[in-house]
This record gives sequence, C-alpha cells and structure tokens, in this order.
Amino acid sequence: MTRPNTLARLLSVLIALSVILTCCVIGTSAFSFTQDVIIDGVDVSDQLEYNELLDKNGDPDFSKLDLTDKTLFPQGKKGAYLVTIGDTTKLVGNKSVKNWLGNWENWQNWTTSDEEMLEQYPELDEAWEEAYEAMGDSLSESDLSGIAEITSADMLKLFWNAFTGTTTAEQQTEISMIRVVKMKNNSKSKYKVKWLDKEGKTIAVDSYKMTGKVVNGLEGAQMYVFTADTLDDDCPFKYWVTMSPFEEDEEVAEQREEDHTPVASHFHFQYGSNLNCLLKYGQTYNNAENQNLRRRFWYPTMIDADASDTAKYNVILAMHGADLWEDESLEDDDDFYDDDDEGGWYDDDDDWDSGYYDDTDDWDDDWDDEDFDEEDFDDAWDEYLDDEEFDDEDWEDYLDEELDDAETSEDDRNSLAKTNEASPINVILGLSCATLIFFVGGMALHKEHDSESL
Repeated sequence: MTRPNTLARLLSVLIALSVILTCCVIGTSAFSFTQDVIIDGVDVSDQLEYNELLDKNGDPDFSKLDLTDKTLFPQGKKGAYLVTIGDTTKLVGNKSVKNWLGNWENWQNWTTSDEEMLEQYPELDEAWEEAYEAMGDSLSESDLSGIAEITSADMLKLFWNAFTGTTTAEQQTEISMIRVVKMKNNSKSKYKVKWLDKEGKTIAVDSYKMTGKVVNGLEGAQMYVFTADTLDDDCPFKYWVTMSPFEEDEEVAEQREEDHTPVASHFHFQYGSNLNCLLKYGQTYNNAENQNLRRRFWYPTMIDADASDTAKYNVILAMHGADLWEDESLEDDDDFYDDDDEGGWYDDDDDWDSGYYDDTDDWDDDWDDEDFDEEDFDDAWDEYLDDEEFDDEDWEDYLDEELDDAETSEDDRNSLAKTNEASPINVILGLSCATLIFFVGGMALHKEHDSESL
C-alpha cells in the first residue's frame, strides 16, 4: 500500500506543476500586450495616450499622430520617425531621399596625403596636425575608443583610413562619389541615387525608398534604411543604411555663420545586399538601448563635394575638438548687400533702379529659365507649408503615405514588435502538456483506488 500512495503524491505534485506552467504561459501571452507609445526608441506614453491613437476597431491609427508637434517630432513633417503604438511599429513622416540631394565625395581620400590630394588641398596636413594636437578625449568618448594608441597626426590619419573604407567582400570597387539627383517630371521617382567610381563611371543607380530606421546606429546616432526599387536582391547596393547629412543645431549654425567657420555636411553609412548582415534586429526595431548595427566599426563617410575648402578642412577639426578655421571669402559676402557701405551692391534705390534687373526683360529671361520647372514649385510649396505648419491636409503627402502603408509588409510591422510576446503555439503546447498530465495522473489515481478497494 505504501508504493501506490507515494506514486499518487508524486503525480499530484506533477499536476500542480503543470497547472502553474499553464498559467505562466497563458499569463505571459496575456500580459505581453502593451499600451506603450514609443517614438524613435523613446517611451512617450506620458505625452501620448494609447487609446487616443486607436481607430473605431481598436487598431492603431498612425494618421492621428501630429507630426507638427516638434516636442515629439523634432524635425516636423520633414523628418521620418519610427513609431510603436502598442504592439505595432511603423515608419511615418517624410520617407524621401531628398535630404541627401547633392554630390557627396568619399571622405576616406581626406585621410591620405598623396600628391593629388595635397595639390588640391595644400593645407590638409596642417589640418590633421591641429586635429591631433586638440583631439584630447574626442575619440575616447566614441565607439572607437581603445582600438589604437594614437601618437602622431599620421597615425590619426591611418586610424580613420582603416575604418572609412567603401569596399566590401561582395563589392570591390571603391566608391568615389554618391550623387543624389532629381529626375525629370516624367520619371516615376523624383530622385535617384548614383554610385560612382574614381573615373566617374556609374557602379549602380536606382531610386530608393525609405523602409526603416535604426534608432541606435553609428556613434549612437539615428540612421535610415533605404531599399532600392529595382536592383536585384543580390546587388551590393540593394540596401543603404545611412545617417542624415550633418546639420548643426540652429544656434550653433547661426554662430558658425557669424564667425565665418562653416563645417561641410557629411554622413556615415553602410550598404549591402543582405539587410540581416547589416542589422541585428531588423529595420523596425524600436529600442534605443541596443546597438542595432552588426559592424560597429565600419564608418564609410561622404562629404559635401560642393562645400568650400575651408568647410571641408573644418570637418577634420570639428571631429577632434580643434578650433575651426575662418573662411575669409565669407567676410566679403557680408558687404555684398550692405546699405551703409558705398561699395555695396545695392546701397540705395538708385542702385536698384540701375541694377541688374533694370527692365522686365531681365526678369522674364530668368523666370523662363528651363531649370526652374514645375517640380521646383511643388517642392517650394511643400517647404512653405512645413515652415508655416499649416493644418490643411497636404494631399500629395497624404496619398504617398497611403501608398507606402499599402506596401508595408506584415513582417516589417510585426516581426520585432512582438519579440516578448508568447507564441500561440506555446500556449497550445502548455495546455496539451497539462491535459496529458491530468489524464495520466487521473488514470494512476484510478488504479490506486482500485488496488485499495481490492
């Protein structure tokens, strides 16, 4: 009689454990649902009510977000933001590549002092010497700290040269320039991205659509994921993960302008044919605590090719905390429209009357300039609306957003937003295990009861 009683107690313990296990699985599933609102990795639930962002069916309605609220959306409608409402994540805002419009040259060339570079930029070595003398803790505070001990300006150049290469295992041609151009009106896309080699030949070209965002990228900065529209899936330029071109704080920019110390726009980026090889958690991972890039020390960098030489030198100086150089040519510009200076261009009404636009023909000639097309008017109008923060619906942006919504895959929306949510399969398995244990336990107790009756 002792043995059946022991078996019964053991089965009772197993049954109790199965009940606890089932409750945990079901509870995990139930409580994994969240009512948080997250913008670019920051929880803003205290500023945005979850329930106010739902449609009549109780689903997240991203159209209810007010992108003109610069407390939550610092760049207003001009920016792109990764927003999570509950368990659904979506990229909202301006998904155009327009912010990268221009000619961008490979900054790695600035880390060498070959004959060609010194001929074009004779003060390059001097800039690096000043950067080395002033760098102090500028590198120790970055992700690149501790990699190498830098004891000279030449070592500093080699240091950056090692991290800013533009070639990969699948793409061995050095990228000399990235050119983002506006297409003609009959084009399906407003902008195209051209990847050029040293000879100026096109390596690849396509229109790109912003499909995601990295909220913790190189140097902890935000980066944007662009996907090529027509390039093959195995093309090395299929995915482009890039910072936005460098823009200083408004107050800093005003001070720079006043001091005549410009800094050329520039950005770090990465690229490849496989997004999983670039990102750890995917392009809609909305958690700023974790670094999303797989290669934290790959820093391909492009700099504004059309900036002044001084502005380009100042990129090196600014990176290392050195005093910026003054662009003397900008001082002359201050007097260009100076009313108090007799040498000014238009210093009184007589000058205006006798100036460049002295009759309607001059005005008409410039107005008819073929480069100023209908699309320029559209862009100017869009910028005006953004600056004035009109409440009226911008129908073109609205339609573009609706089309983007329709093309957003379900995987992109949900693959990482629910990483902590228990799978329904786990619930089924838990219930099945509990049922099986109850059944076996019941049979054992029934046998024990029968044996005791005998």
